[in-house]
Amino acid sequence: RSTQSRSSAASDVYKRQRKQFNLHQQGVDKVVSLLTLQITEIDLEKAIEIENEEQNPEASDPKQTEKKQDQAMKSSLNREHQNSQQEEEIFKHQKLQDLFKLATEK
Repeated sequence: RSTQSRSSAASDVYKRQRKQFNLHQQGVDKVVSLLTLQITEIDLEKAIEIENEEQNPEASDPKQTEKKQDQAMKSSLNREHQNSQQEEEIFKHQKLQDLFKLATEK
């Protein structure tokens, strides 16, 4: 094969991978937006619960409070794990993009 056809093939691969990366990035952006909305909703729900408890402290059950705290901690850890996975995916795609750039420059 000629150098030009190899370069053209590498360029085509790079373009195709870049398009796939862009589509994946859009998906990641949507997931991050949805997670942000969910976090906001959770924060609002917690604020309402706190306000209700402050207005009616007798209704506050220590066992329920402990259970809610455990649930909040689990939710927080789960969000951190999801964010970590998303960051790892983005990092992998950026490395892949760098490799394709190097391949097409040669």
